[in-house]
Amino acid sequence: MRVLLDTHLLLWALSSPEKLSKRARQRIDSSEVFASAASIWEVSIKCRIDGYLERITRRRRARQQHQNRQNGESLH
Repeated sequence: MRVLLDTHLLLWALSSPEKLSKRARQRIDSSEVFASAASIWEVSIKCRIDGYLERITRRRRARQQHQNRQNGESLH
């Protein structure tokens, strides 16, 4: 199945997948996912205006470190 995500869902899927419903995550995980050129344009504006990309990066890094600690893995 092919799925076209709007900008809001695209950002949540990339930065905060836990905000999506279980059904939405399953659909995204099992589908060929697309984003429109307009969504990419909107994301670029968000990044330029409010540093959105840096927040996503910090959030992902913190999530990965938390998972590593839970799994007893070294952070180095």
